[in-house]
Amino acid sequence: MTTTSQQPDGNRSPTSEDEQEQQPKGVRRVLAWVGVAVLAGAASTLTGLSEDAIGWGVDAVRAPFTDDKPAAPISVRIEQADPYDNCLNQEGMVFPGSINDLSGFGKVHAGPKPPVTTEKQQQSLRDRRAWDAAHGAIPSDMTTIYVHVQGKSDQSVTLTGLSINVRETEDAPSGVRMTYTPGGCGDDNESRFAVQTDRRSPRVSFINGRSDSGDKRIEGFPVRVTTQDTENLELVAYSLHKDTRFTFSLNWVSGDRSGSYEITADDGQPFEVTSSKNAKTYSYTSWENNKVAPDPSETWDGTIPYAARRH
Repeated sequence: MTTTSQQPDGNRSPTSEDEQEQQPKGVRRVLAWVGVAVLAGAASTLTGLSEDAIGWGVDAVRAPFTDDKPAAPISVRIEQADPYDNCLNQEGMVFPGSINDLSGFGKVHAGPKPPVTTEKQQQSLRDRRAWDAAHGAIPSDMTTIYVHVQGKSDQSVTLTGLSINVRETEDAPSGVRMTYTPGGCGDDNESRFAVQTDRRSPRVSFINGRSDSGDKRIEGFPVRVTTQDTENLELVAYSLHKDTRFTFSLNWVSGDRSGSYEITADDGQPFEVTSSKNAKTYSYTSWENNKVAPDPSETWDGTIPYAARRH
């Protein structure tokens, strides 16, 4: 596994080199401590291989701080933005195949929009997510991952950096890109980072952000956390040319200890994002009974998504 340290690289336009760049397909991370346990003849069952990472929901799905990586002195809660939420600058979903394969899209996506508060609304959300997964949907062009970090004690833990681990890179699929534009949008107080996942050596760059007090941040790392002081990271991962699967590594130091915490999607699986360059764009509108129609105004233009740009 190749780990790339976080180094600000600014924004630059994609080049032909970026378009050709790929990581070896099918590379899988081998947890070093598992190998150590095997060599030591350990016979006990190993647990805690992944954090309680959750998938996207309408607006964003919430989960409590998790505690299932006892070696790390931090607890981490993960959210992934709803790919259809244009308020969060998301770009929709890419479905392989043709529009004829998505004949039930409008019906299943006619459920409630945020906030999701009742059990009926939550079931509608689960049905939508299951339908999208069954039809092979992939976040289009960018995906935003929120990482909320908290120390486990009063002893401060210093977060020293963030890197991306690209697991697979493939050609962007042809098919259908589906987008939706909701109503009013709010603001957030996170430290935003961005990374182009389909570069040969992708690097995570600090973009901008504000603290919970509203103060503008002037840099990304290092950041200290305790049980009382938490940190919210907004990770914008985008792909201009390829389909990529990836995880993140968050580095930490506490006293004479140091380590890396892997940030993953559901069940320890990698996140995924694909360029929509080969897909035909459609949109659906809730005020017309979720009518689905071609939308050339949302066609892929090859530029860095708005949320990943410096402002």
